[in-house]
Amino acid sequence: MSNICNISLVDVLKSSITNIVETYKHDWIITSKNEHYLSYDPSTKNLHRSKYDKVIDVNSHDFVEIFICVEGSCSLALGERVFEVNTGQVCIILPGVPHIELPIKECHYFGIWLVAHTSRTALHLSGKNTNGFFIADGFILDTQHTSVLNTLLLNMSVEVKENKSFGTELIKTYMIQILVACLRSIEPLQNSELIGSSWKDSIVTDVLNYIENNYQTPIRIDDISRQVCISSNYLNVIFKTSIGKTIARYIDDFKIEKAMGLLKTTDLSIKEISILLGYYDQYHFSNMFKRRLNFSPKQFRNKSQKDYPQQ
Repeated sequence: MSNICNISLVDVLKSSITNIVETYKHDWIITSKNEHYLSYDPSTKNLHRSKYDKVIDVNSHDFVEIFICVEGSCSLALGERVFEVNTGQVCIILPGVPHIELPIKECHYFGIWLVAHTSRTALHLSGKNTNGFFIADGFILDTQHTSVLNTLLLNMSVEVKENKSFGTELIKTYMIQILVACLRSIEPLQNSELIGSSWKDSIVTDVLNYIENNYQTPIRIDDISRQVCISSNYLNVIFKTSIGKTIARYIDDFKIEKAMGLLKTTDLSIKEISILLGYYDQYHFSNMFKRRLNFSPKQFRNKSQKDYPQQ
C-alpha cells in the first residue's frame, strides 16, 4: 500500500476523479437502496468478529456521508446489509441510515470520507495499514462552498431515494461534480494551515469550544459530531490522540471540575448544581462525582470547608 504519510487530499481527489471518469460505465456506486450492485451478507446483527479487526460503533446522522475507497478493501454495514467496498467504489450513506465501518482482517485500505452538513463540509483520508487504524490529511470547507455542495448532495440524495430511470447516471454525474467542487475549493489552499495536522488541531479546538459553551446541558457526542461535521468514531480518534482521553471522559472531567468549584464557592444545593451542569438527575451527578473523587459531593463540600474555611 502507498505511504499514506506522503499522500495529500488534493492528490487523492484528483486520482479519484480521474478513476471515476474512466470507469463511468462500471458499477461503482453503493447505497443502502441499491443492494444489487454488490453481493452482501444480511447477518449484520451478528457480525462475524473473526472476519473483522475491529467493529466500530454504529453511526447514524442527519447529514449525508460519502466514502470513496481509494485503495484496498473494507466492508461497510448499511442498515442490515454488509457491503464489501473495493478500490474505486463509492458508498453513499443517506441521512438516518445506521452504518458501521468494518476493517477486514489482513486487508489494508484507505479512502476519502466526505461529510456535509448545513454550514460546513469536511473531508479527510483514513483507513488501515500495518500500523493499524489511521486518519491522515483533511480539510474543512467554508459556508460559501458548502452551499454549492449541499445543492448537489440534495439532488443526488433524491435520485438515490427515488430510483427512477437513468437515476444511476445522474448519481454518477452528481458525484463527479461534488468531487470536482471539493477539489477546486481545496486546491488553491493546499498549503494553508487548515490542511494536515493543523486541520486536526482545528477539529479539537472546535470540540473544546463546544463543550465550554454547552456544558450546562446534557452533551451527546452525536451533537458535537454534527457541529464539527465529523463522524463520532473519527472524532473520538482525533480527539483522544490530541488530548489523551475520549470526548466522553473529557466532558465528565470538565463537569466534575466545574462542580468542585461550585461546591467550594457557593451555597447551591447538590440538586441545583446537578441541574446547572446538565446532569439528568442528582443521583447521576452524585454517582459520577464519587466515582471520580472517592467523595460524595456533600463529603467534598464538608472537607473543602474544613480545609479552607471562609474568612
